[in-house]
Amino acid sequence: MDRPSSHAPAADMPLRRGALPIFLLLSAGTGISVGVLSLSLPLFALSLSATPAEVGLIRGAAGIGLLCAVLPAGFLVDRFGSRTMFYAGSLGMVLCVAAYRFSTVPAALIAIAVFEGGFRCLAFNALTATFLQALPRFGMKTVGWSKGALSLGLSFLGPLLAGALLGVATFHTVFTAVIVMTLAPNVLMTLVGGAGPPPRAGTGGALASVLSHGGEIAALLRQPNVAACLGAEALVAATFSAFGTFIVVAAVSVLGMTPMTASVLAATEGATFIATVFVAGGLIQRLSHRSAVLIGVGIAAPSLASLSWGGAVPVLFAAALTLGWGLGLLSLITTSRAGTLPGEKGKVASLFMAAAGIGIAIGPAFGGTVAAWFGVRAVFVTFVPLYLLLAASVLGRVQKRPSGGGAINLAKQP
Repeated sequence: MDRPSSHAPAADMPLRRGALPIFLLLSAGTGISVGVLSLSLPLFALSLSATPAEVGLIRGAAGIGLLCAVLPAGFLVDRFGSRTMFYAGSLGMVLCVAAYRFSTVPAALIAIAVFEGGFRCLAFNALTATFLQALPRFGMKTVGWSKGALSLGLSFLGPLLAGALLGVATFHTVFTAVIVMTLAPNVLMTLVGGAGPPPRAGTGGALASVLSHGGEIAALLRQPNVAACLGAEALVAATFSAFGTFIVVAAVSVLGMTPMTASVLAATEGATFIATVFVAGGLIQRLSHRSAVLIGVGIAAPSLASLSWGGAVPVLFAAALTLGWGLGLLSLITTSRAGTLPGEKGKVASLFMAAAGIGIAIGPAFGGTVAAWFGVRAVFVTFVPLYLLLAASVLGRVQKRPSGGGAINLAKQP
C-alpha cells in the first residue's frame, strides 16, 4: 500500500512543525493515564471488599460503555471535530475518575465504569481520527506508530507507574494523579495543530446527519477487504486479551513459574507487539493484502500452538515473542486499511474500534469457557482454527495483479 485512496479527502490540517513527535507523546500520555487507572481500579475495588466477580463486572461495565459509545463517537467526531471531542472525552473521564475517588461501595464503581468506558471511547476515537487524517503527511510507514505509542502507555508505562505510585501513596492520591495525567494530553492536542472544523457542518439537521452517518458506514463496509480486516482486528484483539488474561494463570498454576517470571513472559509478547507496529510499517506497505495476512497468520498460529503444547521455558518465551510479532503484523494490516479508506475519519475509527471492542469482550469469555472444559493451556491453541479461517478467506479470493511494477496497493488488492 503506497498511498491513500485517491477518493479520500485531502488531509488539509495545518499541522505544525514537529507534529509527529508531539502526537506520539499525546498517544503515549493518553495511554499512560488509562494504564494507571486500569491497574489501580481493581485494587481499589478490592480495598472496598469487592468480590472477584464484582471486579470482573467493573471491567465488563467499562467494555459495555465503550461498545455502546463507539458508533455515536464516530458521528460526534465527524460532526464537531476531533479536537473538540478529545477535550470532551477527557473531561468526561476526569469526572468519572473523580467519582471513583469518592466511591465507597463496589456497585458505585460498576455504574461509573459504564460512563468512563464511553468517555474513553470518545477520546480514543478522536485521537485515532486525528492520526488517520494526518497520515498522508506523516507517511504510511508511520501507520502503526500511534497504536504503538498508545499501547506503550496502556500496557507498559501506565501499569509500571501505577505500581510505583501505589507503593508510596493512597488510592485517593493515585486517582488525583490520574486526573492530572488525563488533562495533560489536552495541551499536547493543542500543540499538534490542525484537527479543526470537520469537513462538513451537517446542515440537514440531526436526523439527516444520523441517517447519512449510517449510510456512509454501510458504504465503508462495502469497500474491498474492509470486512476481512474488521474480522482480523477483532481476532487480534481477542487473542491479545485472552493471552493477557490466561498466560499468567497458566504459567503460575500449571507450569510452576514464579509470578515474576510469568509477568516477564506476558510482557515479552506486549513488547514485541509494540516494537513490530513501530518498525514494520514499511514492510507491510510492500506486500499484497494476501501475502501480509498469510505471513501474520503463519507466525501467530504456530506461536499459539507452542504456548499450549510447549513445555520448556525457552520455548514459551520464544512463542510469546513470535506471537507479538505476528499480532503486530496483522494489526498493521488493519490499521493500514483504515488509513486508506475514503471519507471522514471518525466513522472509520469507530468501525475498527467496534471490532476491537468486540474482540476484547469475547476473547476472555471464550478462553474462560475453554479453560473450564479443557484446562488453561488449551486456551491458546483453540484460537488457531480461527487464524486458519482467516488465511482461508484470503486464499479463497482471486488475487489481482498490479498493472505496473512495484508494491501492490494493500488498500485495493484482495
